[in-house]
Formats: sequence, C-alpha cells, structure tokens
Amino acid sequence: MKKVLTILLIIPVFFFFSCGASSSDQATEETTEEAIEGEIADDVEAKIVDCGFPIASKTDFINYVLSDGMPKTFQAENGDYLFFRADGTMAGGGNDGEGSMWEANWSFSAGEPTGQITFTVTMEAGTGSKALSGAYNVEMFPDDGALILNCVDYFQTQN
Repeated sequence: MKKVLTILLIIPVFFFFSCGASSSDQATEETTEEAIEGEIADDVEAKIVDCGFPIASKTDFINYVLSDGMPKTFQAENGDYLFFRADGTMAGGGNDGEGSMWEANWSFSAGEPTGQITFTVTMEAGTGSKALSGAYNVEMFPDDGALILNCVDYFQTQN
C-alpha cells in the first residue's frame, strides 16, 4: 500500500515539475527570439542610416539618375545593372544578356532618414536570373556616382 501511495505522490510531482520547466523554457525561448529580432531590426536600421546621403524628393532623384533626359546606367560589382526613366519605369539585367533582363515600374516616397523607391516588376528576368523587387531605401554618393539601394552600391557606368 505504501508503494502505491508513493507512486501516486511521485507522478503528480513529476508532472508539476515537467510542466513548470517547459513553460520556463518556452518563456526563455520567447525572450531570446525577441532579443534576436530586436538586434536584426537594429542592424537593418543602422545600415539604412549609415550609407550615403539621403535623396529627399522625386525631383532630386530624377536629376540624379538622368542626364539631359537620358538614363544613367548603374552597375553592381557582380555585373548586374539597372537604370531609371523619368516616366516611372526602369529596367535592369546582368551578365547573361537578354535572359537576365527585367523591367519594372518605380515610385518615390519621401521618408526619414532617406526616400524610398518601390519597384513593381512588370517583366521578370529569364530562368536563373534574379530581378529586384519590393521596397528599397535609396541614397546616393554624388561625388563618386554611386546609387545606394539598401547599401548595395550601383556605380554609374555611363551618362
């Protein structure tokens, strides 16, 4: 009889501690996840603030990406290129020629610390190529002709 009572006493105690431990572990995991998400958000914000000079208006942006009404071409180190047109369209591509070409519409939204260009892709690149899509924070280094999209340099290659 004592063994049965001991077993009946041990089982609820075991459940009590196991449930308590898992809720504590869960709380610790949630706290850790929140801390990691906060660090990632801080890193993204720091990257946006730390590079380039903000483009404050759509007119400033158009004046920077066009020269005498003709689009300037901006190229990344890996050979990807893009250019903007005054009519709100843009295009880009890569080293793979026609198969890597894509087209998009763009719009400008003023913001802090920089303006934001939003791309809406209208013609996808071919298989194996990756077109830009989504929202990009746009800044510029006017002295060296670099266009900054989320701190990725696209250097001016022609006027």
